[in-house]
Amino acid sequence: MDRLFATLWIYRRCGRRTVELWAHNLPVALAVVAYAVVIAAVRLVAAPLGWLGGLLVTLAACACCSSFLYLVAQVQRLGRVNLYDLQRGFTAYLGEVVNLGFVLWIAATAVRLAGTTLPNPRLVGLAFTVVVFVVANAVPEMIYQTHHTGLRLIAEGYHFITTNGLEWFPPTLVASAVAYALAAAVEMLGLPAALQAPVQMVAIGLLVYALALFRGLLFAELAATGSRGRVFRYRGRRR
Repeated sequence: MDRLFATLWIYRRCGRRTVELWAHNLPVALAVVAYAVVIAAVRLVAAPLGWLGGLLVTLAACACCSSFLYLVAQVQRLGRVNLYDLQRGFTAYLGEVVNLGFVLWIAATAVRLAGTTLPNPRLVGLAFTVVVFVVANAVPEMIYQTHHTGLRLIAEGYHFITTNGLEWFPPTLVASAVAYALAAAVEMLGLPAALQAPVQMVAIGLLVYALALFRGLLFAELAATGSRGRVFRYRGRRR
């Protein structure tokens, strides 16, 4: 039971810090909305370009991911961000994100080709998606908190999950359920079509930003020590 109580204690600490950082840097949530708009605009412009257009959309998405990770990292490190951070972020982790995407693309292509020889290729694809979700779940945090890249990043992510999976996954699963409920609640408001999508995007942006902050703080806590160390710290706090 001590491991459970120690985990809840860490959740409480990370949650308290998340609320503080989130409230003082709310514009970052609007950046999430801006990323969606940018990617949609690039997709529209690049649509006639065929495979080259697809490459441009992918690069734009990677740049937006890099920017968001950089903003989250700055909020955690410094407690604040500025417009320069937004601009700098588009290239800060671009190489790491592109490398990771390339590795996953190679793996997905291999699985898809192998699946064509099996009786149920959809099941193979679903299994691959689940494996990637589990193994690479902490990779976003590892990109800006470690110096690993490519295959090493995935290998270290797998090691982190096998060591800390019980503590890591519950907040993400709960947040996913909250996001689904939030989107459904916005739909039930009966807003005009022109307002519904923007309101949903802002609401989801606020949630994604909060979750990213919490996950980053939680990753730092879990990566710093093992389960026994966390229990020891928890017991020490109670004395």
